Amino acid sequence: MSGVRGSWGVVALLVGLAVVCGLGTGASEPPGPLQWTVFDGGSEEFGADIIEVEGGGYAVAGTAGNETSRGMLLLRADENGSVLWNKTYALSSTDAAHVVRETTDGGYVLAGEQDGRLALVGTGPEGEVLWTGPEGTGAANLGPGRDLLVTGDGGYVLAGSTFVTGGESAAALVRTNETGYVEWVRAYEDLNESEATALAMTDDDGYAVAGLSSSAEEVFVTVTGADGNRTWTRTFPALEVWPIFSDIQGLMTTPDLTRRAEGGYAIAGGVTFPERPVSAAMLLLTDEEGNLERNWTYQKDGDFWAESLTKADDTGFVLACYHDPLANPTNLVVLFGTGENGTSQWEVDATPGFLNPFENDPYSVITTRDGNYAATGKTLTIDPETGLESQDLFILLTGQEQRG
Repeated sequence: MSGVRGSWGVVALLVGLAVVCGLGTGASEPPGPLQWTVFDGGSEEFGADIIEVEGGGYAVAGTAGNETSRGMLLLRADENGSVLWNKTYALSSTDAAHVVRETTDGGYVLAGEQDGRLALVGTGPEGEVLWTGPEGTGAANLGPGRDLLVTGDGGYVLAGSTFVTGGESAAALVRTNETGYVEWVRAYEDLNESEATALAMTDDDGYAVAGLSSSAEEVFVTVTGADGNRTWTRTFPALEVWPIFSDIQGLMTTPDLTRRAEGGYAIAGGVTFPERPVSAAMLLLTDEEGNLERNWTYQKDGDFWAESLTKADDTGFVLACYHDPLANPTNLVVLFGTGENGTSQWEVDATPGFLNPFENDPYSVITTRDGNYAATGKTLTIDPETGLESQDLFILLTGQEQRG
């Protein structure tokens, strides 16, 4: 059974800023003034995924809770990022929403996890619960849902994982009907200790899937038919993507995936070395068969990697990046623009300039219909008078003045 906890209060702070750290020439242009809206609900909240909805404005999926209990959060905002309503869904004591999509009937579907297993919630246009899932054969063995596509018949395809013989996790593609009943599961068991994290449609109604494999030592990309059966798979080990060390372990951060304008795929994420204080954002560009055409790594001092990726209107890409500089206690939100071939074009420090922000992380970025960008994530602030910490959800909008 699903429970809906009461709405939380909202504190919205709007800040216009644009700090351009580096400009390049080319088709991609840096965004205009940035507008931050921070929501403090009295507990710990963060945004994991943002979409632009058909009626205007945005929907955000995330998590709200505290040390002992957390729920799946759905928040609806207007075109300025101001909250219209929010709902928190309690399926268990440890729930999280990782992705939201608008359904064919104008409602929403959330995918995430409850107690480490797949959780789905279908709602009406105002967030009212219509159904919860998954149900069906194999549903209890499915791991968290990381990405989701709405199919033409109103059903869903999810990227995630399933638990296989021996208790290991294998990347999986899951197909459900419009109420979360599992129709099939395709487990890719040859990808050792793996999880699918990102999805895109192919031109022939199949799926492109990206994720982590070999216990996060490599990123994989696979393309399937409409039935989830694989056509090809490519893997990209951390020590080959960024070969600065050969004698220590390299790990990949969670990858995101999008189609390239001219065909092929773009995969963004990061490479880290747990034994060394060094990491880099990465952008891999492949052809339609997954053959690597360009391998880009972008390094800054301290930790730096891409959390999310979106295709820009001019065929380039925008990466939403996490940056933890060595000599600065503040973690930064960085928007990083590239051309179609991955060459860096511009960089914007999009960190909020208020309330002593120390922990900032952008988990999702999209290109809006008007060619700007919207992002969501978390910010940890410390009140200078009380010293109290607050982890809050943020919405970041670029290139537009507040309307209304």
